This record gives sequence, C-alpha cells and structure tokens, in this order.
Amino acid sequence: MRRSGFTFIEVLVVLALVGVMATCAVAPVVHVVRNIRDAQSLWGERSAVEDGARMIFRDMRSYVQGPDQTYCILKRNDLFGGKDDDVLAIATGNLIKTSMIPGTVVYRLVREDSLGMRSNLVGLYRWTFLGKRPDDLDLSSPFTSEEGALVLPYVDSFRVEVYGGKEWLGDYSGSLPAGARITIEREGETYEISDWFPSL
Repeated sequence: MRRSGFTFIEVLVVLALVGVMATCAVAPVVHVVRNIRDAQSLWGERSAVEDGARMIFRDMRSYVQGPDQTYCILKRNDLFGGKDDDVLAIATGNLIKTSMIPGTVVYRLVREDSLGMRSNLVGLYRWTFLGKRPDDLDLSSPFTSEEGALVLPYVDSFRVEVYGGKEWLGDYSGSLPAGARITIEREGETYEISDWFPSL
C-alpha cells in the first residue's frame, strides 16, 4: 500500500531551508536599516552644531558699532588636557528685535565644576547684555548658566578664530573681521564651520 504525504524528515529539511533563505533575505535589510539610522543620527548631530554656529554668525552679521567702539572681542583660552574654551563677545543689533536696545552677546562654555559635579547642563551658552559694549564686560569672570541661554549641550571644546585680513587670529579685539571659523568638539566628534562677512 502506497502512502501519500511527507515524512517528518522531509518537513524538517524544508523548514530548515526556508529558515536559511529568510535569514539571507532579512540580514541585508537589517544592515541597511542600521546604516540609515546611524546616518540620520550623524546628520542630526551635524545639523545641531551648524545651527549653533549659524546663531553666532547671525549675531556677527548684525553689525552695530559706534564711534571708538570695539565690535568684537575674542579671547583664546586653552584648558589643561588640550581642550579649547574660547570666549567671544560681539556688539550686535539682534537684541533690538526683542528689546529695542542694542547690546553685546557673549558665547562661552559652561563646564562641570572642579569636583566633576554637574550642577547645570554642560555646553555652549549665550549671554545677552543690553546696552553694554564688549569693552564694558569682564570676560575673564565666570558666567553662570542660569543667566545664559543654552545654545548646544554637551560641547567639550569651543574654538573661534577670526580672519584679520592676512591670517587667522585666536586673540582679537576690533571691528568686524572678514571671516570667522568655529571648531566645536561634541561627544567625541569635531566639527569645523566657517563663514565670511561683507566688508564695511
């Protein structure tokens, strides 16, 4: 008597072959999805850093300079361990939009304290000083994060250089420079963004 159907062994072989084929088909898809997710994450990081740099460049472009006034002060500060902690003060008209008064904005890092405690969010901050000129401010004194606005969190290093006409300068005090270059290190990645300003 002849039996119809499949033996148990045949069914197991077919299931094993289907499993191998499914694995071969799904593995590249998983790999592609992972690569897309990583690319989106990197693009998001780069985009956040570029937005912070654009804010600085926008403040620099909003040129407000009276007679015998310093427009921009850049102080280079190198920390132990090779980290950059520059301070940038700009006389800007961007504050007129909200306060009707020009003033100065200051960009600098807020770091963890000497004991490694984070009492505030570490990162690049922006402070506004209405009616003040860059010359009026003591840029060597500490600034508190409570008075500033967070521009970009988790910044480890902030380097600014301005183009003075012949070379890139780290320490600068004067009128609107021809260009600026910002280097930001954030969570192990380094980003460099440059911009050029019209001559006045």
